[in-house]
Amino acid sequence: MNLEQLLATSEKCIHTEPPVCGASCPVHLDVVSFVSELAKGDFSKAYKLMENRIPLVRLLCQICEHPCEDVCVRNKLDERIQIHELEKAAFAYGSTPAKKALKLPKNKGRVAVVGGGISGLVAAKDLDKKGYKVDIFDKADRLGGRLWNFVDNGLTIELIEKELETINATDITVHVNTTIEQETLKDYLNTYDAVCLTCNSILDSACGEVDNENEKSKPRTFQVNNGGLFAVGNYTGNEHEESAIFSASYGRRMAISIDRYVKGSSLTAGREREGIFETKLNYSVQGEESSLPVQKSGAVFTKEEAVLEAKRCLKCQCNECIKACSHMQMFEITPDEYTRRINHNERIILGTHFANKMINSCTECGLCQVQCPVGIGMKEIIQQTRESMVERGKMPVSAHDFALKDMQYSNSDAFSMVRKQPTKEQSKGLFYYPVVAFSGYVRGLYKGSGKTGYVFYPGCQLSATHSEYIGDIYKHLVDVIKERDTENDVGMYLGCCGAPADWA
Repeated sequence: MNLEQLLATSEKCIHTEPPVCGASCPVHLDVVSFVSELAKGDFSKAYKLMENRIPLVRLLCQICEHPCEDVCVRNKLDERIQIHELEKAAFAYGSTPAKKALKLPKNKGRVAVVGGGISGLVAAKDLDKKGYKVDIFDKADRLGGRLWNFVDNGLTIELIEKELETINATDITVHVNTTIEQETLKDYLNTYDAVCLTCNSILDSACGEVDNENEKSKPRTFQVNNGGLFAVGNYTGNEHEESAIFSASYGRRMAISIDRYVKGSSLTAGREREGIFETKLNYSVQGEESSLPVQKSGAVFTKEEAVLEAKRCLKCQCNECIKACSHMQMFEITPDEYTRRINHNERIILGTHFANKMINSCTECGLCQVQCPVGIGMKEIIQQTRESMVERGKMPVSAHDFALKDMQYSNSDAFSMVRKQPTKEQSKGLFYYPVVAFSGYVRGLYKGSGKTGYVFYPGCQLSATHSEYIGDIYKHLVDVIKERDTENDVGMYLGCCGAPADWA
């Protein structure tokens, strides 16, 4: 089969597409995983998830403007999940002391970071981790920039100072009380491999002078023109300049751009989803229950309150096909993973083809395609795989030989049956009061015409797996159909639909 087309189908699946809350987080916190850990009461794991994604986490978890909450799908039902309050709770009950930074050889190059605010600190720390020798220059007598504006409004002096102490544990060199003029900036561009400019006070004048034109930096890469100057702040033209979490995102993304620039890599490749982006997942709240937000009893959620609030999360994920397919439920697999398993199974030259059993277990009903929001159907893929594997001798016919034999038996005289509705003469023993008065089935037999207009066909599987229901279903059909159509009786046909004949 066409394996390239198979993988292209896999890439269309939106099962792993992030929910709108994660797509709206500038630093891409996995909100669903984070909230899921809190719902289990594991505050340590929840905090580690924050620590891995959010720079300056001990500060930003307190002052983040939480754009994720504005788009929370639960808004369509009642009220959004209080993600920001949950972040505070994770910090309060699950945080651990800052790890000592592992000092790496600084052999990739030198970068000057102008401005020691949120963007500058994030860019400097990320570049230090990547192996750059970083110098931070700030005109104030201390680092932090706008962070100090949050004292008594989410942050304390002690908390800010502890976070800034982590800079001392790195190889970053800090220069405070340093005013950067236009000539100084030109010198930096000649001295350093790249310059990261985050100080708004000199952006408009200095950047234009250095490049002899007044062009804004590129929104995705923050590069000014095509040289080694990278700028964030008012000069960039990006929105949310005053946002703490967006400032952190800009600093992180600028560090990526600088690293690529110095290494000579593409500055734009594979970066379409940095920052906020539009997700393909459009989660439906149909069938979800309303649940009002938990009220805090103090400044921070108690552990119990945090767990209850976290449990309100809908954990948005596309599972429409899985909900409808007992086959995928049995093998605990999603379409994207299914196609990858098929691809692996097809490419194996020597060894056991472990996916054969799974591939041969699908009934090819096509329900997955009906349910899928993007129209992915496994029926055709699995059919092609069966044909391909059998033709190449990688899947023995015996793997589905039982299904063929079962089909043969189910259509033989030993099982197959076609019967008319019982006649009035055959049923006359039932026509006595009160049976004829209270049994819809008996009333239907009493109205029998001898002409079959309908056939009840349960197939082999329903008959085999839920045989106790077949009689009741047939009686119900006779009842409701004869009530509406006295001219046509209801017959019955037991047999196999013949599907296994198309499986290989």
